[in-house]
Amino acid sequence: MTVADHHMVGEVGFAAWKSSGAGEPGFNRADVIEAARKAFFDYPALAKGDVVVAELDGRIAGWENEPNHISDIWIDPAC
Repeated sequence: MTVADHHMVGEVGFAAWKSSGAGEPGFNRADVIEAARKAFFDYPALAKGDVVVAELDGRIAGWENEPNHISDIWIDPAC
């Protein structure tokens, strides 16, 4: 991941989070949504270790933060 990828990584992670929680209690609360949004957009600058991104047609389609094992994987819902 490069610095240029940071914003798109945040967008993809937040969109994936929102789509994964559709219908779950609390996912529609403004404070929960804002905390998740902030966490995903802050994450790229704070990440320790590698963040691997997958690209599709020059756009980040997903990412994961542990290349030796999958702990979190975030895929753009549009993909």
